[in-house]
Amino acid sequence: MALIKKNKPSSAPTEKTVSNINTNNLDKSNIAQPETKDKRCRWWALEVYPESAAENWQQLLNGYKWAMSPLHDKDVNDDGTPKKPHWHIAVYFPNKAYYQEVVELAFALSKMKYVQPIKNLQGMIRYFAHLDHAEKHPYDPKEIKGFGGFDVAKYLQTSTDIDELMREIETYIRQNYVIEYADLVDLASDLHDEHPEWHKCITTHTIHFKAYVSSKRHAPPKTSAEIPDKSDLASQALNQESEK
Repeated sequence: MALIKKNKPSSAPTEKTVSNINTNNLDKSNIAQPETKDKRCRWWALEVYPESAAENWQQLLNGYKWAMSPLHDKDVNDDGTPKKPHWHIAVYFPNKAYYQEVVELAFALSKMKYVQPIKNLQGMIRYFAHLDHAEKHPYDPKEIKGFGGFDVAKYLQTSTDIDELMREIETYIRQNYVIEYADLVDLASDLHDEHPEWHKCITTHTIHFKAYVSSKRHAPPKTSAEIPDKSDLASQALNQESEK
């Protein structure tokens, strides 16, 4: 029985005994060392294969913050042969973890020896569903799971997605003359079934939306008759130019 040290928050146990795992015989010669300044990293990528996974492999990660992909059971190699079904997982080590420590954890989980430091966490989480890899089989991003407080949705959205969502909410504010931030939050809760992503966007961009709705408070709503037609504005601009 081997004692495997785990880099975990102070509130969690610092050691866990894993039965029937002997990492001393693990061949790590073909695993590239992480290219970081001190050979350590906080986020690491691992793979877990159902055929070799420990029966309680998810319980072995209790106390960690981590994420798991859908089961990749339709991936293929370059020659078209099917890959073995597997899960991709991303595990967070708050105090940074050495390569050797992560290899031992990976071997305890699934007797696998490949681990990789994660340089772009958002890219890795999106890779869990192959969102940016059209040449690969797509998986449902809703099946990506987070554990230990990991917020999956935060990493699935791109900056473009968030910008479009914020403009959608701003349009609703203008059209419905919302002038109080509290009312906006309440509306987002009431409209959750129709717009499930609104509430989180509003409450994580508090400063922006507070400023936006308060600026509307002192400006009376414009009626359609008061809103100038864009074509009229263009004609006025042309006439002013011609008069110069």
